[in-house]
Parts: sequence; C-alpha cells; structure tokens
Amino acid sequence: MKRIFFVTCLFFFIQYLQAQDRQTDSLKQLLFQVKEDTSLFKTLLLISFNTLYSYSDTAVLYAEKALLLAKELEEPKKESEALRVYGAALSVTGNYPLSIDYLLKGLHIEEKLKTHRITDVSYAKPLLQIFYYDLSEAYRDEGDYENALSYYNKSKMFPSNSADDLRESLMNLSIIYEKFNQLDSAILYGKKAYYVDIKMNGKGDRAPIYITLGNVYIRRKIIPFRYIITVLHN
Repeated sequence: MKRIFFVTCLFFFIQYLQAQDRQTDSLKQLLFQVKEDTSLFKTLLLISFNTLYSYSDTAVLYAEKALLLAKELEEPKKESEALRVYGAALSVTGNYPLSIDYLLKGLHIEEKLKTHRITDVSYAKPLLQIFYYDLSEAYRDEGDYENALSYYNKSKMFPSNSADDLRESLMNLSIIYEKFNQLDSAILYGKKAYYVDIKMNGKGDRAPIYITLGNVYIRRKIIPFRYIITVLHN
C-alpha cells in the first residue's frame, strides 16, 4: 500500500513538472516574439516565477533580467515585483544574505507605494504580505529567528478567513519556534496546525507539520502515537 501511494505521488509530481516545463518552454518561445517592454518584463518575470522551485538557477537568471529591465523603465511597481521573485529565487538556492538584501529593497519600495495590490507573483495575496512571508522564511533558514518571527507577525496583519491560510500560519509559527528552541510554543502551534489539517482533509496532508512535531518530540524523547500513525499513513 505504501509503495502504491509513493508511486502515485511520484507520478503526479512528474506530471506536474512536465506541465510546468511545457508552460515555461512556451514562455521562452514568447520572448522571441514580444517587442514591447511591458510584455517583455511580464514574460521574464513569469518564467522566473514558474521555475522558482523546480529550476531555481534559471529563476535567478530571468529575475535578474526582469529587474534590470524594470530599472531601465524606472517603474517602481515592476522593480518591486522583480525584487520579490529575485529574492525568493536566491533564498531557494541557499543564498540567504543576498536574498534578504533584495527582499528588503523590494519591501521598501512596496511600503512606499502604500497599496495592498495583488500581482501575478503574489499568490492572490497582497504583494506586501508576500514580502513579509519571504523575509520570515529567509531569516529563519539563515538562523535569525528573531527577525523571522518579527516579519511573520507582520504578515499576519492581513486578515484571512481561509482554513488553508490558518493552517499555513500555524505551521510556520511552529517551525519558527522549533528552530528558535521554544519547544512549548512549537508544540502549541504544531498541534493547532495538526487539528486544522485533519479537519480540512480527514487525514494528514502537510508533511512539515508532522516533521516539526516529530523533531520537537524526539528532542523531548516523547513520541505521541497519533502523530506516528498520521505520518505512516501518508
């Protein structure tokens, strides 16, 4: 049963990557056709955004091109969008100091705009909120947990009634507190994320919730049976 589940997941993951590759190839072909600067910028940005987690080096390359074009056009909104994707791509590659530098520059521009605009690279959320998310993750992965928590709290200033958003928020807080060695808080938010996840799906769906809780309980030498069962069934 576990082998069947693994093979099924692998199949859908490969299908997803293939679909993403086809979309990226189409965008790359479009580069040879677009002549107007705004269309060229959008195409460069979407190629970078589309390859952010699958081909992060490619994402860095195209984000840099988009950023250079945005600066030539002297359009702060475009520059902010390019800085967001550039910073996120650098974070995926593990270059956290440079990622944070670009994300802070983009955040500064976005805060000056004083808008909560939603863009093609902000996952249907305000771009300002995504900057806070990205900075929280980059600082967390760099090991600066105080700044990670600070920026994550800023991201929560944007209200949401989505169960998915609540689960992600609780999960990320659990991860930050576990890294920050505040294990009681990590367990508190991890358990809340666990119950939201089960309520949403009828089973465990978000692996980082269970990995984080497992890390905490291993450090405390306590492994709750229900979390083991949840992980084994997924």
